[in-house]
Amino acid sequence: MTVALSLALMFNALALALFVSPVSAASVTPYSVTMTRQDKDADTSFDIEFTTPTGVESTTDTITVTFQSDFDPTGVLFSDVDLEDDTVDQTIAAVAAAGTWGYALAGDVMTFTPPTDAVAIAAGSVINIKVGTLADGPGVNEVDNPSSVGAYTVVIGGVFGDAGTAYVPILDDDFVTISATVQSNIWFDLDIDD
Repeated sequence: MTVALSLALMFNALALALFVSPVSAASVTPYSVTMTRQDKDADTSFDIEFTTPTGVESTTDTITVTFQSDFDPTGVLFSDVDLEDDTVDQTIAAVAAAGTWGYALAGDVMTFTPPTDAVAIAAGSVINIKVGTLADGPGVNEVDNPSSVGAYTVVIGGVFGDAGTAYVPILDDDFVTISATVQSNIWFDLDIDD
């Protein structure tokens, strides 16, 4: 009975090890997020750029951009976003089709679904996502910034397997006033020759 119990426990442990494997995502590097405004409560556009170590290989390899819940991207349509693969604009619509990426917004998560004909993004490609007025769409609708000062996250993820988190600052005021006084003196020298 002891041998049977030991074999059963070993078999269960082996089966568990085969069917449960840890999930790991490759880190996107470099990863940058540039905002047009960092002022609290201001509307802002985003320029998000990263290098994908794994690429996009199938029609199920979605790419997501998740804004911390204090941001409000409500109203950002597919015409307000651009997706570039190594500086080449990709076609975006509300639903993925042949040669067209799908775009959906659910709460604070933007999801980009690859074209149905599985146009791949190669590993090592630079992906650039522009949101708001930075988009060539032309983008009109922007993301509303949080109402409190602090550091907030913009997270890259999705089924494609890569992940990255960037922190962006939200400030009381993102304008700097500079004033100066310029002294106005004119110096000249006249030489008169007869």
